Amino acid sequence: MGIVGVAVRTSAAAYLLIVTTLVVIGLFRQDRKQCVSLMMISLLLSLPYFMGYWFNVLQFNNPIYPLHFSFMDHFPTMEYIPKWDIDNQRALLNIDLNSSFLEFLYVSAYASFGFGRQLFDSFQGIIHPVDKGNSIMWANPILVCLFGVIVLAREHRNLAYLLTVYFSLYYLWFSNVQYTRLFVAPTALGIVCYVCSIEHTYKYALNNFLKKLLTTYLAIVVPTFLVYHTLYNVIRMPNTAMTIFSQEARYRSNMNYYDFMREGLGISYDRFPLTFENVQAVDGFMENHKTATVGTSIAGPIHMFFKYGRFGGSPLDYDCFIGDESDTELTSEMLVNLEFRGYNMWCKDIGDGG
Repeated sequence: MGIVGVAVRTSAAAYLLIVTTLVVIGLFRQDRKQCVSLMMISLLLSLPYFMGYWFNVLQFNNPIYPLHFSFMDHFPTMEYIPKWDIDNQRALLNIDLNSSFLEFLYVSAYASFGFGRQLFDSFQGIIHPVDKGNSIMWANPILVCLFGVIVLAREHRNLAYLLTVYFSLYYLWFSNVQYTRLFVAPTALGIVCYVCSIEHTYKYALNNFLKKLLTTYLAIVVPTFLVYHTLYNVIRMPNTAMTIFSQEARYRSNMNYYDFMREGLGISYDRFPLTFENVQAVDGFMENHKTATVGTSIAGPIHMFFKYGRFGGSPLDYDCFIGDESDTELTSEMLVNLEFRGYNMWCKDIGDGG
């Protein structure tokens, strides 16, 4: 699962490193030869999962493109997108209370109680990160109760090992970018810690009371978490089974989500002006130019509508550009490939393969 996590999110590398280290130590103590053979098999099986990293190396000389951190400055050929600099993301997405200890505790509550949702916008005392829209939101409803499980570990000694691993992962996440999906992989381990704690029979009355309190908390918050998120996602992106089979259904679903971000969340995105037929025309052209960079004058994450092409980058690097008819300065060296109502798609001479 650590390998799968890294395939999905670069930040899962911390999870994979810790889990791999523990597994290797355990196997090595039992049988050294078997340990080596199993690790080699695991490495070979993981190669297909890391195809995205191999592609990034070939295309951008940067396996973790579009990310950037200071050490990479020693390798000037590595490409990245400036807004994805780790320090920049940390400044936007992390919660600052001027006390690491308070932040360590507060962030767990923020993630567990859903303080990042609009539901709590009217509460003036709740401190949010600068960019709340991309923050930890309601990431993990069990996170805060694991601080209570620490107390139970005094009597239930077998928990100490699991909790040490879990909070090591939490610390790594907390010290870097506190972004929801970056802490998904350790959540399973957190659930294991919790289940171990409630299955144990405790001798001391205080521990039994704490166990009941934690159980009551999860009995309330987990159903609330599921219902809230289900309703929230149905409202913002009402997917149906047809989105699996129908491109037009996916277009409508994406349009619902895009409009929800504009109107429901109040994000200053432009209206998406292209029809389903326009999107199909762009996809048809870009299918033969899958690695082309596409710029746009439309403010918003319009890449979600298209199957092919890399959206973003410096204007000087655009292979194609989608914008209205007034965007002549950026497109003076390009040819009009597609014409829409009020909008065009210009491209350089990028050949047939792209």
